[in-house]
Amino acid sequence: MAKQTINIGTSPNKGDGDPLRTAFTKINENFTELYARAENTDGQTLTLAGNTLSISGGNSVSLNISPTGDLKGSVFADDSTLLVDAVNSKIIGDIETDSLVVGNSGVINFNGSNVLNGGTVEAQTLIAGIVGAGEVELLGGGIQSQTDISIDINLTDSTTYSWKFTEGGDFQFPDSTVQTTAYRGIVTTHSGLDRIEVGGTPAAMDGLSVRLVSSAPGANEVEINYQPAGTEAIGVNRYGTNVFNGIEIISNGNTTWFNIDSFDTIGDGTEFTVTDYSGKIYRVNVIMANITTTSPSVVTGDAYCVIERLK
Repeated sequence: MAKQTINIGTSPNKGDGDPLRTAFTKINENFTELYARAENTDGQTLTLAGNTLSISGGNSVSLNISPTGDLKGSVFADDSTLLVDAVNSKIIGDIETDSLVVGNSGVINFNGSNVLNGGTVEAQTLIAGIVGAGEVELLGGGIQSQTDISIDINLTDSTTYSWKFTEGGDFQFPDSTVQTTAYRGIVTTHSGLDRIEVGGTPAAMDGLSVRLVSSAPGANEVEINYQPAGTEAIGVNRYGTNVFNGIEIISNGNTTWFNIDSFDTIGDGTEFTVTDYSGKIYRVNVIMANITTTSPSVVTGDAYCVIERLK
């Protein structure tokens, strides 16, 4: 009810104001409403909306919930479950958020254990920010994802390198080349003796072939032939020396055999890497097992040969 005001007339004793009965009726009704509110018998509702505390019937009071000081204390759910432990500075309840940011010196703990040491993180995207000059490690735990997992490293010169574990089980390098397995294994050859021999079948893996030829007078020589998928640049490095003094551009169907090293003594050996700049790297080891000579020429021989694909 709105406040009722008595009409006292325009001047004393003029007779144009409220009659006494009307005036006292207004007084009684005003007091009746005030007493009802004081005794809470009129079913009024107290409502907090934003910073305003409202009482039904028009009366209201402003409630400042952002004073100069901080709000302090623990937080409990409707069922009295502790969510925030203000005494021990811990968030006890679950956190559901689209973004969780942890400062440079922050640590995420699950059940008292560091999340980087056996904890589990479930997220659409997990971003590890800059942690000074330190590293991000997962010790004894694992990463599970329903899609690809990318690891990006942003250098101080704004260069970004990205490695990716794909859903199909492959591993993608920053140059976008893909390794279908972590390690292709070792292929050894031939003749049932794990050897290559002069005039025999070359050792081979993918498009790389290694053979042994005889030069007279001279020694047994190691040569390679490579068949790329298309036209590619290749490089060969033997004990830190670039065999080609650069690179060779070759195409599929290439018939050229490149000389890598030569031997004239049993036990002589060589190790070299062959790099296909489309993303493959091979390591080759050759050690002479036998050499047959007819003075002064080396006639034939055979050698142990191991080819490994490193990438």
